[in-house]
Amino acid sequence: MSLALIDKLHLQARKTSEEDVGKICSSLTALFGVPEKSSEATALMRQLFFILQAKETSTRLPSGLIFNLINAVMVRDRGRIKECLLCERILQEVFPLDKKFDPELAKLNEKIPSPIHLWMCQDIESLSKLFAKAVRWLKAQDLEWEAERKLFTFLVGVALIHPDLLSADRVRSVHERVGSWLLGAGLYQAPNPYSSNPFRKDQNNPVTEVDGTPSNNIFTVLSIGQYYTDDQLVNIFSFSMLYQWISNSYHGLLINNSYPMEPGDDASDLEKDDELDLYRSQPQRIRSSSRSSHVSKNSDDTASPTSVASVEKTPVTKTWSADLSKSSRPRTPVRKAQSLVTEGDGDRFSLSVTSTASERLTTEFKNSSPSDTVWLTESGETSERPVSTQTTLSLSEVPRSPNPKAAMDTEEVKRELTKHVFEPLIGRTIDYCFRLLDQCDRKPKNQSDVELLNACQLETVKLLEFVCRIDGAQIPRVFRELKRLMANCTQDDRNPKLLIAILQFLVNHSKAVAYDCQQELNKLFHGVLSRNFDQTAVSFDIVMFVLDNLEKLTHQYHVMAIYFPNIFKILAWNPHTFISDFQDILPAMMSSVTSLEVFHTLVDLPCMTVALEVIERTKHLDFTSLQPVTDEQPTRALDAFKNAMFRPMFNFFTRSEGGHGDTIDRLDQFHTSIQDMVDLPRVLVCYQSAALLLRTWFSVILEEVDQDFVSRLLPVLTGAYRSCVRHTGIQERYAENHSREHSASAQEVSSDCRPTAR
Repeated sequence: MSLALIDKLHLQARKTSEEDVGKICSSLTALFGVPEKSSEATALMRQLFFILQAKETSTRLPSGLIFNLINAVMVRDRGRIKECLLCERILQEVFPLDKKFDPELAKLNEKIPSPIHLWMCQDIESLSKLFAKAVRWLKAQDLEWEAERKLFTFLVGVALIHPDLLSADRVRSVHERVGSWLLGAGLYQAPNPYSSNPFRKDQNNPVTEVDGTPSNNIFTVLSIGQYYTDDQLVNIFSFSMLYQWISNSYHGLLINNSYPMEPGDDASDLEKDDELDLYRSQPQRIRSSSRSSHVSKNSDDTASPTSVASVEKTPVTKTWSADLSKSSRPRTPVRKAQSLVTEGDGDRFSLSVTSTASERLTTEFKNSSPSDTVWLTESGETSERPVSTQTTLSLSEVPRSPNPKAAMDTEEVKRELTKHVFEPLIGRTIDYCFRLLDQCDRKPKNQSDVELLNACQLETVKLLEFVCRIDGAQIPRVFRELKRLMANCTQDDRNPKLLIAILQFLVNHSKAVAYDCQQELNKLFHGVLSRNFDQTAVSFDIVMFVLDNLEKLTHQYHVMAIYFPNIFKILAWNPHTFISDFQDILPAMMSSVTSLEVFHTLVDLPCMTVALEVIERTKHLDFTSLQPVTDEQPTRALDAFKNAMFRPMFNFFTRSEGGHGDTIDRLDQFHTSIQDMVDLPRVLVCYQSAALLLRTWFSVILEEVDQDFVSRLLPVLTGAYRSCVRHTGIQERYAENHSREHSASAQEVSSDCRPTAR
């Protein structure tokens, strides 16, 4: 198909009238569910999806058709996968809906709340009913594990996207159920579901540890078996979702008015659930599929709980989303993964809430109440109620006090009440995590399990750290375990992500146990960072760690003033990735002592990039014997690195600590020797990044400039400008990005200080 024809079809679809869309919807509604007309219905769905994608304005669909589409997605018929995917794509195009839409679950074949309802409901009242229903179903305690998995996934999604729907009683009910999942799983494997020999007697084989020995303690995600029972599968799943649930539900209870629970919620929670009774009355063979669909086997005929192996690899979600969203950083973009994915094959359904439509829906939810919904028009206007960017922190309508001490006392009361809600889960979570740490000390029988052990260790430390935020009384108990783990990490730094997670615990809670973590921080920002700056994942974790603890690292531990050259290696190696983050970090590196050295580091940042490139390329070469010093000027960066006269220059640009001088002599000769590498892509981007950071540097200087500092700064600016434009090759790069910034900023500094100079 030619591009001209494709453009023509797009233009026709874009100009489709509402009348024509209505005719397509009417025909599709009539043909939906008729087996003989499945091909015609599929063609109409393709046509409707193409029109919805091409149109620039939103289109309303009949409620009957929407029910049919939702029904098809929920049933997920294995024989009609293409039709189900089309229904899913159409729903994604029309959500959020333009009117209140409270789905009647009785019309759905599968009577279990699903993540799709997060998109279906336009008002909080509808979603609140579904949330209450999900909690009631979870408390039933006689559901299949697949139903419990979907329910818990839905609850985690609500806590992430709509934390204002959480109430203390509901969250406590979920905690009791999740706690029983963690510690209530059996220690014996499930029988082989594929065995067809009726005369063979099934043996109850116990699950094993990672080293192959039989397990005689509580079942965890690291308990290995050939086949798993339902309670073991839900144990694995609940741990993989536990951090997201605890962090989001805790912050949700702190920011909303959930003490005591509203009377309407009590009535909703106690009402008779006909759907649940209907579910219980169904035969077992109808309520669940065969056990074989729940079996996870690996290549060597041993099952592996892979649902947690993604703990480290799945971004972000950064499991750090809740922490970052509560950060006080004003300019750093919040990397919060607002996505909800449920795993499965035939009946699995994946939704992402990061689209434009879902962002609009989330904004509307956060600015509405059950009685009065705020609608956001496409032009950005709102209805009668004003849009509030922050949720009010209140406790049962406790009035705000202008007295800071009274406000602090109110906040402490809220935290104490919230801690009481988490009591059923805190102790069980700690016991489960300690059991995991003991299992991680074992030597794995299969080398492929090493990655799983590392992922579980990382998730366990994050869980323990957050639990200690909720209940400070647990800090000494947890500290003893993590101190032992820290000793292993400092001796062997092959797992820097785990070291960062433990340091986060120490930075947050070291005061409670009178422990100074300065030595561990020095190890991270000196040795570990020097060896791992070229690993993107480790660099990202270090940058996020710095941003989350910027004040303490600057004033309490003085890390920023000492190790800023080493931290700049992350930017020199990834100049495009972390530029916005370093605009927030840079002011913390600057003081009356370090500002000039930071300035020279920024000006010489491309030289640092070249030095790191050369060192990386020669990492596996032997340079024990350097070339003797000669009068001949090297013309290649690699030759300069081999030269005994230029090697100290490379060492200076890649130094780990500050305080060793602002710049170097013979800088002109160094610029000449690296002419062959100034056009590398990483170096070119570094020129631009350095110019942006110099602008930030000057803005900080202009706020607190004085005459003494200007007397030292102006000669430095003049020398840097002359050095920048002296050499061909570097001249164009520096002149384009730096020189203009230097001259303009120098004039501004001089003009600001002219009244004070005598």
